[in-house]
Amino acid sequence: MEDVARLKALDGDTWSRIEREYFQRIFFYVRRFVADFQRAEDLTQETFLAAIRAIQSYDPAYNMEQYIFGIAHNKVIDHLRQQGRSPIVFGAAGEDEDRADFFQEIAGGPGTPSQILVGDEDYLRRRKILIEALRALVEEHWQKGEFQKLKAVELVFLKRFKHARIAALLGIADEKAIAGIKFRAIRSLKQRLRDRDPNRTLFEDLWKEA
Repeated sequence: MEDVARLKALDGDTWSRIEREYFQRIFFYVRRFVADFQRAEDLTQETFLAAIRAIQSYDPAYNMEQYIFGIAHNKVIDHLRQQGRSPIVFGAAGEDEDRADFFQEIAGGPGTPSQILVGDEDYLRRRKILIEALRALVEEHWQKGEFQKLKAVELVFLKRFKHARIAALLGIADEKAIAGIKFRAIRSLKQRLRDRDPNRTLFEDLWKEA
């Protein structure tokens, strides 16, 4: 582990070593979600600046790798939200306590840095299948004219609103109805994912549940 005392003292050599060790890995991570090369590079630089600014509150329960990648993770989420894009494959905490971490768990999430670099192909395949399954679920609700359910699904998974807030927005008296919609949507998505994974290699945890 790095000499935290040197980092907190803003020792230039120590921080230069941190940047040399992590810059390329952070950049590759950011590029997975940010197509624009220059913007990805800017976010990578912002990650290290944020790391320096926050080092005084560094939690020794985490190693330096987790610390740096955690900041990069948050930078990417902020960027996607500013672009009006919903980071459905992220599990980052937001204002709402009732978070839909289903996508994070199924797609595999960002994972550890080593998982990011080694598991890209499987991650992208899982993400592609997950998107296909979600699109099929949306189309099913649309064809059946179940527009209120469709709105609820969007607010649960994309906006990550609390059940009570969704119920109020949709004029539903019992917020438990939203929990039911969420439960059935997840159950449907899991089955759709199994149908798209006949070899049982991409979603092993789902097959354990079956």
